[in-house]
Amino acid sequence: MAYYVLVKDGYVFNAIVWDGPGENGENDLDFGEGVTYHRIEDDEGVGIGWTYSEGKFTPPPEPEIPHEQLVQQAESERNARITSANSVFLEWQTKLLLNRATEDEKVALNKWIDYVEDIRAVDTQQAPDITWPEEPPIPEAGQ
Repeated sequence: MAYYVLVKDGYVFNAIVWDGPGENGENDLDFGEGVTYHRIEDDEGVGIGWTYSEGKFTPPPEPEIPHEQLVQQAESERNARITSANSVFLEWQTKLLLNRATEDEKVALNKWIDYVEDIRAVDTQQAPDITWPEEPPIPEAGQ
């Protein structure tokens, strides 16, 4: 048995598993007027919705992602960036509250708070055309 696709008017409209055409016409099936069949190898990935022209299969275009979904993805990205930033400077905040933060840690904390404010200011309605702010550097321990 092998994998075949059925093509009509340049479009793959069905896929079947079939023994294929035999010698002298045995196993030949009539798929209808204007329908051709083509054996497909497993790694080709051809399926329903593809086009066929001049011996070549072409995948269908990627569906356009609705704007609402792009906005949701951008909001998720924003939340993930804020969560990540919060985990970076949590220790510095604690040290600052206990009056144990070094000057470098205070400077870093301010840069990271500015970074979070910049993230919050991103207009997710502009998705997918968003330029995210760059993370500030994390000072090495002991600085």
